[in-house]
Amino acid sequence: MYCNAAADGAVSASRSEPVAFLLERAAASPWDPQRWHGQIGSLVRREHRLRRESDFERVRANRRSWAHPFLVCYVRPQDEPGVTRVGVVVGRRVGNAVVRNRIKRRIRESVRGLHGQLLPALDVVLIARSPAAEAGLHDIDSAIRSLFGRARLWRPGEASEPPVSAPERPTMA
Repeated sequence: MYCNAAADGAVSASRSEPVAFLLERAAASPWDPQRWHGQIGSLVRREHRLRRESDFERVRANRRSWAHPFLVCYVRPQDEPGVTRVGVVVGRRVGNAVVRNRIKRRIRESVRGLHGQLLPALDVVLIARSPAAEAGLHDIDSAIRSLFGRARLWRPGEASEPPVSAPERPTMA
């Protein structure tokens, strides 16, 4: 599967790989900046995120919170109906920048999969606690599901807690 580029920009493939396939694969490169433009933030859409400090302060001032050993969840109804927005906070005491960013990515990934099942017109702030640094994605996901269930954030038509899609473990024969 080798590709040879001529000086004029033409691409030719050796063996049996067609040129169209190579061009299609190059166009769909995951490193193409235009492909990800406006979607940075673990692919959580911009209108689904809390971004301003005043929004975070307003949600925390509402004082409605639920705690878990890994996370604290604050919820506030929006003034005007809209989509549910989620903000993530990971303080410096949780760990260094690498650890904090890892925790934020895990939280965003869990929320991204659950966002369509949440009630509309809410602002939610998730604050990571220190033990979250040692937690895996599955632990963070189950903590978020538990908090959202206790806060009654699921849509009425949804189950009280959507099923967890845990990876299957191979059995020893």
